[in-house]
Amino acid sequence: MLARILWVFFMTGCISGKQPSTEAGRERDAGMADGQTAMDAGAPQDANIELDRGFRAPIPDAAVPPPQHACDSPLTGQGPWEINLGDEAARHQGSCGGIGREAVIEFQAPETGYWLFSTSNEFTSDTDTVIYIRTECEQASSERGCDDDSGEEWTTSQLSIELTEGETIYVFVDAWDGEGGAARLVATKIRTRALGDTCGPGQPCESPLICFGDEDGGVCAEVRERMAGEPCDPRGETGLCEAGLECLRTTSRREGICTAPQIVGEGEPCDLESGILRCAEGFACARIAMEGAFCLPIELQPEGAICDPSDVTRPCPDGLLCYSADMAAPRCNAAASECPADWPVVQLNEEQAFTAMGQVEMNGILTEVCNRGRPAPAAVFGFTAPETGDWIFETGPAADDQNLDTIMELRSHCGFGPPNHILCNDDGGPSWYSRAHWSGTADETVYIVVTGFGGERGPFTLRAIRREQSP
Repeated sequence: MLARILWVFFMTGCISGKQPSTEAGRERDAGMADGQTAMDAGAPQDANIELDRGFRAPIPDAAVPPPQHACDSPLTGQGPWEINLGDEAARHQGSCGGIGREAVIEFQAPETGYWLFSTSNEFTSDTDTVIYIRTECEQASSERGCDDDSGEEWTTSQLSIELTEGETIYVFVDAWDGEGGAARLVATKIRTRALGDTCGPGQPCESPLICFGDEDGGVCAEVRERMAGEPCDPRGETGLCEAGLECLRTTSRREGICTAPQIVGEGEPCDLESGILRCAEGFACARIAMEGAFCLPIELQPEGAICDPSDVTRPCPDGLLCYSADMAAPRCNAAASECPADWPVVQLNEEQAFTAMGQVEMNGILTEVCNRGRPAPAAVFGFTAPETGDWIFETGPAADDQNLDTIMELRSHCGFGPPNHILCNDDGGPSWYSRAHWSGTADETVYIVVTGFGGERGPFTLRAIRREQSP
């Protein structure tokens, strides 16, 4: 009889998957008062949403139950919130994932500051959660941040956001995929960092400072005009260099130095990498075999003339491209900007939160990307600027254990790449991912071509972010 009782007790514990509440657990929640909890780490900043994993097939409509906590009936209060995602519906998803069932929490900040929202598996099942925050519950475009797996455990999430007293937001706790199970959400007010302090995930800088560094952390810096010799951010997020200076990269991928380019004349050595030694107007920096790069005169070619796409000293005039038609020698001619009719092109504007999943594979697109020397399989996206301004395009991971090393090229003419592209980027984003900045006018279209480094193939995500100008 005793053995049977013990067997029932063991099975009940295994099925529930829950641990009993303890004093230690309650002490951890009590830590919210002074903002010092074990969760005060790992939350990505709002301006740097981490892309993680791709989108999978949603749950069939027939399997979706009536939602318990949707936009019209959200959970409220200050938390913690105990949620069972199995009782919810799958109607929303964030820019970083979450196509399972989700619960909505309406949160009103009791005081001004940074707030950290964290999921925990300590007292619940091992549900793989995604957190995203919106200012308008039903509008995906109002998203203020999204996080998948930066919590204390790989299946948990946490996201920080700056709020003013009385401000209302909608926090979505979503299952990464499928029905999901039990989840626990905690809201914690966290301490901000001052000028010069270290910062990073879960350690936000006080306003208006920003965290200047990489995805693993940095230093709280001012957004201001930088002087000659000062460290700067080539992406301009900490402010631009003063007039006459440019942020030229050093050995660091993220950091540069405000430097005045040195203008050099005909026949003088120039710099193809950093651009510090720059050719005078009318000359181009061209590499001469193994001797190095030198400034050579530019000779514009007339329309219809035979040209060499790799020869920067004999370019076509503005409005013409050097390309080959019907396998003939390349000539300077006008070219259509649209993609070839048989290329499968994804329109990024039509994707939720300007975020889409791509696949580098043999899909009918073979094109040279970023002067790599030969055509390769690629994925192509079109993006039309809804308004004039600056935009950031960046790639990220698409699924578990997928880390495709991407190369990204921006083109004004879809079918014509090097040397007619706008720009190229290899590892400008986190890890092996790519990041490119584009300034466009309203209704202007740019094409984003993505391939894998060294012939790699696989899935990835691409998103477009409106870059706000520095004050």
